[in-house]
Amino acid sequence: MPTETTPKSRQIGARSRIDGPLDRHLSADITLRQTDGGEDDGLLRLRISVSSEEPYKRADWRNGDWIEILGHKDGEIDLSRLNSGAPVLANHERWGSIGDTPLAGIGAVERAWIEGGRLHADIVLSRRAALADLRQDIADGLVKNVSVSYIINERVLTRAGGDKGPDEYRVTSWLPTEISLVDIPADATVGLGRSDTKHVTRELRVIDIPPAEGITGARSMADENSTVPADQQTASRSIPPTPRHTDDPLALERARSREITALARQFNLIAEGDRAIDSGLSVDAFRAAVIGTLAERGTLRPAETPEIGMSEREKKEYSFIELLQKNLYNY
Repeated sequence: MPTETTPKSRQIGARSRIDGPLDRHLSADITLRQTDGGEDDGLLRLRISVSSEEPYKRADWRNGDWIEILGHKDGEIDLSRLNSGAPVLANHERWGSIGDTPLAGIGAVERAWIEGGRLHADIVLSRRAALADLRQDIADGLVKNVSVSYIINERVLTRAGGDKGPDEYRVTSWLPTEISLVDIPADATVGLGRSDTKHVTRELRVIDIPPAEGITGARSMADENSTVPADQQTASRSIPPTPRHTDDPLALERARSREITALARQFNLIAEGDRAIDSGLSVDAFRAAVIGTLAERGTLRPAETPEIGMSEREKKEYSFIELLQKNLYNY
């Protein structure tokens, strides 16, 4: 199962993904285009550049600084969402609306494609009266920045910075989900550029992806149980195993929630399980926390605590209270 680690612990070529959407801002080429027939139907049609392989510096307090390069080669971008009419927003405003409509979208993507190492898109903006000022600013060339929201399904560590600088990752599988017109880009240099600016994100949960053939050197639960007397294997057997690897982030999240809920119900830790799910705690970490709690209560004595496939350092760090507080209040 994917596990949470810090970037500095990974080797070159290691694969990981990031939970949740990210945004990438850039100064874009925005040009007006006509309808196929040339007639004016009141809609504003634009052709824009959306993203490129320019290095982009990101940071959050848990994972530190890293350089992100979005791959634009064949097979690296899933354009299905964009080419299915993904929404166009203003400043990524997903909940508000402009004008007499309950919807946040100001337009839609008509098509998206890769050309010259860049992602391009044809978009169309609504003709509703509330967007008249925005449409005029676009026509006057005053709107010059675009941002794309996307999900990283896989990234590969291509350079370990260590003490010499941040790690560098190439995103080899990502899904653009929406495009926004923005007035103030997060990084006008499109990444590193002329200054050492960086895009500071919310705290991110980085999930390692094991090799396709499985995790080598890891002890299975069965192997661990074989070294424990039969009368001491009850707690180990009663804790559900983690699911096999899948590349579907939604399936992984559902499996994580399902297993944590099962553990919480079995050992009467409902509130703790709910907080663990909300905070993004991994199944392995919650399993360790459950075992620690049982030991503290006297339900499971420390001498009977089974191995759970974690290093000694990890087992010492995974205090139940510390983990929940750290993840709940800083997520």
